[in-house]
Amino acid sequence: MKLNQQIINSDICLFLGAGASAPFGKALMASFMDRILEKALSEESIGLLQFLCKAKGKDLEEVFEDLSLFINKSYYLKQKDAPYYINNYVSEFRAMRNRAIELNKAIRKEIIEHAIFLPN
Repeated sequence: MKLNQQIINSDICLFLGAGASAPFGKALMASFMDRILEKALSEESIGLLQFLCKAKGKDLEEVFEDLSLFINKSYYLKQKDAPYYINNYVSEFRAMRNRAIELNKAIRKEIIEHAIFLPN
């Protein structure tokens, strides 16, 4: 298809929402998120994504926003002399942050792979 070659060779990539890319064989948000859930991720990361999708719907931007909140709180990693009563909280947060990092990487990889592939 001639249009796909123009898209592949373009210097500009325009992302449109509300199903504008569906005629070009691109997944809609809900089906895209379902594809992520089928990926070989840790059980904990899949659980986190299911939790976020249930809370936010299958909205990729909302999921990314929440993942960023977990990831960007790196000061938890530096807490060595935390009071004993919050040590469990800090270690659980570190684990949650690691799940968020794994999930963030997997989603971004899927986006890139999905955006690059255009059927002929």
